[in-house]
Amino acid sequence: MLEVAGLKAHYGGITALAGVDLQVERGEIVALLGSNGAGKSTLLGCITASAPCEAEGSLTLDGKQLLGKPTDAIIRSGVVLVPEGRQLFGQLTVYENLVMGTYLRPRGAGWQQELDQVYGLFPVLRERRQQLAQTLSGGEQQMVALGRALMAKPALMLLDEPSLGLAPKLVQEMFRLIRGNRLEWRAEVTSSELARIEPGVPAVVRLPTGAEVRGTVRTIAPTVDPQTRNAIVYVDLPVGDGTPARAGMFARGDFELGRADAISLPQTAVVQRDGFSYAFRVEPNGRVAQTKIGVGRRVGDRVEVTEGLAADAQVVASGVGFLSDGDLVRVVAGAPASAPAAAVKR
Repeated sequence: MLEVAGLKAHYGGITALAGVDLQVERGEIVALLGSNGAGKSTLLGCITASAPCEAEGSLTLDGKQLLGKPTDAIIRSGVVLVPEGRQLFGQLTVYENLVMGTYLRPRGAGWQQELDQVYGLFPVLRERRQQLAQTLSGGEQQMVALGRALMAKPALMLLDEPSLGLAPKLVQEMFRLIRGNRLEWRAEVTSSELARIEPGVPAVVRLPTGAEVRGTVRTIAPTVDPQTRNAIVYVDLPVGDGTPARAGMFARGDFELGRADAISLPQTAVVQRDGFSYAFRVEPNGRVAQTKIGVGRRVGDRVEVTEGLAADAQVVASGVGFLSDGDLVRVVAGAPASAPAAAVKR
């Protein structure tokens, strides 16, 4: 989406940027890290032509060159900056500051929907809409600055020091809102399985409603919880009106690590006893043998058997919690060929 190549910037004889390369893909969040004076604000200023410096290099948005264009043209192309220090119009009301974000939108373009969305994100701004911006707290002013940028309907939003001067609780809330258009599933994965997962792996997430949503692994947490030995895997999910997933839902899911032939049983055919998994194999004499098995992946209502059971073994498919080793059972005819036959104790 945005591509910066070989960007150089000078303030007179002072070099601020010396050959910066940067790419931002659509839907991606990119952070610029650096000490004071490293050139972060200058880079954002060069992108929006709002920094009083001389710039050279290449700066394109969706393949169109932005370098050399005036700020208003860059804003019309869809790039909006939330500047350091908010830079609100202190003598204007909250409402008037928000409406300023629509200044360069085409005449006649409705913006009431965007205003309602901003008020939905920041309910306190609706309450303070007739209050002068200069009388707001630092956190509220930052909400106005972010809301003003959203009113412009940007394709790309640049934020310069969005957490500067905010209390820690407000910092967390601010970044939650910045990431508000991203929906993700945070999966807890055991450390033993972690090596098999990497960014880009597809996942299927099952919601409490029964619906399934497909996603893709974005990243993996760098540390493992020392108590649970689990790590967090972040899976990006689709957003929009068409997705049944909602923030705050509890969900289960599977990572698609590849396909391979495996022996599997219905979960109703496996019983846990003394910390081990068992199935009941039906012997030719009609009696069952409690058989210790190893289990692996679970897909839907089936569980993989990794050891302890032959592929042609006949096992009890349900009701195993009521059986003991050596019990006599009667095989029930009519079970699907692909599934183990059910059996009834007698």
